[in-house]
Amino acid sequence: MIERDRAQLNVTSIEWLPEIPREWVTTKVKYCSYVKGRVGWHGLNSIEFSDEGVHIVTGSDFANGEVGWEECRRISMERYEEDPLIQLRNEDLLITKDGTIGKLARVRNLPVKATLNSGVFLVRAIDELYVLDFLYYVLESKVFGEYVNLRSSGTTIIHLYQEVFENFQFPLPPLPEQRAIAKFLERETAKIDALVEEQRKLIKLLKEKRQALITHAVTKGLDPNVKMKDSGIEWLGEMPEHWCIVKLKYLVDMFGRIGYRGYSIEDIVNEGEGAIVLSPSNIDESGFNLSKTVFLRWEKYFESPEIMLRPNDILLVKTGWSFGKVAVVSEVGREMTINPQMLLLTNARIDPRYIVEFLKTDALQARIEMINSGSYMPTMSQANVGELVVCAPPIEESSAIASFVGVLSDRIDVLLRNVKEAIDVLQERRSALISAAVTGKIDVRDMIDEEEKG
Repeated sequence: MIERDRAQLNVTSIEWLPEIPREWVTTKVKYCSYVKGRVGWHGLNSIEFSDEGVHIVTGSDFANGEVGWEECRRISMERYEEDPLIQLRNEDLLITKDGTIGKLARVRNLPVKATLNSGVFLVRAIDELYVLDFLYYVLESKVFGEYVNLRSSGTTIIHLYQEVFENFQFPLPPLPEQRAIAKFLERETAKIDALVEEQRKLIKLLKEKRQALITHAVTKGLDPNVKMKDSGIEWLGEMPEHWCIVKLKYLVDMFGRIGYRGYSIEDIVNEGEGAIVLSPSNIDESGFNLSKTVFLRWEKYFESPEIMLRPNDILLVKTGWSFGKVAVVSEVGREMTINPQMLLLTNARIDPRYIVEFLKTDALQARIEMINSGSYMPTMSQANVGELVVCAPPIEESSAIASFVGVLSDRIDVLLRNVKEAIDVLQERRSALISAAVTGKIDVRDMIDEEEKG
């Protein structure tokens, strides 16, 4: 990789493009591209999707810069023929314009005819003024990101307007150099992507190891020489001889917000005017959190004293897409209660941290999934939760196991943070490399074949 001599660069008047090589030009997307999207009455309804017919591509079908054709829904040929302007060809470039804007995919190996759903622009070169892969990397670079940010006017963009996109001005080197840049970036980003993938595999292995060690601790204990017995439960197998199998309802008291004690939107107030009402969003992979807070007026809070939070209470999601998530509330610094999606498990007879770790094991999560009684949204009754069985060691042992699990999790969390930081560094290096190459800071002209030079 050779940095281009700065004497060969010219300063531009373009805010998001400070300087480019002297021999390069700039152009706008609208001057060199055909840009179309699905609009107006051509919109589709999800009931029209099927497993046969023509592919219809959405941003969720993008994977690693390509279209995952096997993931695409299909529509009828009649629908496809309604709009010839968005019928896809090989070497088209796709970019999302709604939601997560700027996701990219190149159309290659088109298996059958394909068209677009809403939310995606089709971009096609006019008169071969640019190479598909070169524009792909330009749009993946910080140059395009900076342009979008400058056009956001201080607001969070959730839609990329066609006029804004078409007015994006970008550098355009000669075609041979475009090909060389694209080839260089394809090779170098592949190396970085491979390193990132290795780190992601390591994250998966660390999480699997942590879960395996925790599962062993909460089902077999910490003493490798302890005498074991058959638990009588097929999925559990053997457990320490002095442990018991207990239904959850005998280990904790369970309460939920039910009936007239529910609340409406009118009961939600500003901070300082009521108590925090906890929801599934207050439980994440690391446990209990208050990153999102909603407040319930005091009258509704005091109406249900049995669900006022206390230290060491357990939260369990019984309804919603976070179904089965569980966490201990270790500290209660202010008044808190729960919403109707939650169950409060309190007055634990053994260490509540142990109970939570047992409920988080794969086997118990599978049991929780089995008692799902929701026809649309996952849900489970308080009675069914109470019937879940738990290994119950003596209270002192449950605390020792919980402390061991805490130390173990902390150690693995440190490793996970280090790996995630390494991924961030690699991705930042990748981004910087792309931006430097597409703006000419990296000189790749020695990669141009002799015949292309001629």
